Amino acid sequence: MNLCRPNRLIMGCSRLVLAAAIATLSTAVPADAQSDTWREVDNPYQEDLDHRVGATLNPGVEIDGVRWRSLLLEADGNEVVAAGEDVDLKVTVSFENRNPASVKLLVILLLEDGNGAPLERVELGTFKVGGQRLKERIDSATVTGDVLLATRRVYLFCEVIR
Repeated sequence: MNLCRPNRLIMGCSRLVLAAAIATLSTAVPADAQSDTWREVDNPYQEDLDHRVGATLNPGVEIDGVRWRSLLLEADGNEVVAAGEDVDLKVTVSFENRNPASVKLLVILLLEDGNGAPLERVELGTFKVGGQRLKERIDSATVTGDVLLATRRVYLFCEVIR
């Protein structure tokens, strides 16, 4: 008589229950993460938001069929941010064009202090996003460390050009 067989059955059932629980959780979490609410806003879009350099901002807006998914401002590479010194600012934006045709976007950012006073203007210029496409654009600008250290807000401007 093999006494190990019932243990194998129990172990197999335990593994099956564990696998089912993991599968349920792994499908539930991404669905929650993707249930973003998109605000439809006028074109051109303009808004002043709290923001710190190094944090990802998710505007959550849809401008004329184009969703602004994210904005990340950060010191490029391992650069140390010091007051009075120039710093290379890396700007990463992500957009999803839900229109069938390509569009051009004009993006301008105004870095501001905690009171909303302007510190620096960063213009990404115009760039194309294909129809039904997701596009991530990485751009750079040179600013002083004082600006990055003082930035607490960002004024967003985005215009969809057809």
